[in-house]
Amino acid sequence: MSSPTARPDSAQPAPSADWRAVASFVALTFAFSWAVWLVGYRVVGDGPATTLALFVGAFGPAVGAVARLRLEGRSVRSWARRRLRFRVPARWYLVAVAVPLVIAAVHTVAFVARGVPLDPSALVARLPLIAVGIVVTALVGGGQEEFGWRGYLLPRLQSAVGPLAASLVVGVVWALWHLPLFVLPGAYNWGSPFALYVPVVVCLAVVFTWLCNRVGGALPVLILLHAVVNNAATVTPVPRTAFAGVTPTVEYATQAVGALLVVLVVLAVDGVDLGRDAGADDPARPETDAESATAPGSESPGTTQA
Repeated sequence: MSSPTARPDSAQPAPSADWRAVASFVALTFAFSWAVWLVGYRVVGDGPATTLALFVGAFGPAVGAVARLRLEGRSVRSWARRRLRFRVPARWYLVAVAVPLVIAAVHTVAFVARGVPLDPSALVARLPLIAVGIVVTALVGGGQEEFGWRGYLLPRLQSAVGPLAASLVVGVVWALWHLPLFVLPGAYNWGSPFALYVPVVVCLAVVFTWLCNRVGGALPVLILLHAVVNNAATVTPVPRTAFAGVTPTVEYATQAVGALLVVLVVLAVDGVDLGRDAGADDPARPETDAESATAPGSESPGTTQA
């Protein structure tokens, strides 16, 4: 338990969400990403420029967060220093890796049910590629989204409607943000069943909120979780050729089952509060550089534990 000295603002009531700021962030995020993707897939067409547009557009949530901070007159540097805290107990980094392994385990069960033989050596051979995939995803393939979703949007909603409701809202927004990638011909998820994708993301949003609360909003842990989740399907001990027979419908259904299992465990352990420690992370209050260097960093991340 932390003392009043370690957390001077803990006695103050959490501020209500500024719904105009929330709406503005969503609008800025969608406008940036959707415009870039639309140009990339409908104007430029196939080629390296389209791939570049895919990655650039994925920075929309971060762009939206920075734009909102500027409009609010807040220090982006202070905010980034608060969020980019690597010094959290090592077990939470392990949790960030272990959670996606539940999804990978469900994928493995699905492969076995289809009669695919297990081949651990195939997984071992893929490990270097999986590691590269995780690093790339963390930097430009999804991890950077966390600056917006959990770095800006979630805390503001959580302060007003609570962790679980905030997770559901973030999950829906997060899923809808991907919509162009499902409807633009040639896009990454073109033709995949968006209706199955939404529950996957909403379930994952609950898990991300729980881990976010547990680590006091430290984004490196969440970026790792995002990166490993995006590569979870490949962490299965089956031959590479087995992936060719996996349809998007089967993939999303499997991911949904795995994510739901984790959600049930989280709810059983921490309930609908999702590990939130009131006052531990109040991102809606204005920051100063001095506060960013002392207030969140000086407290032990372990204070958010049950």
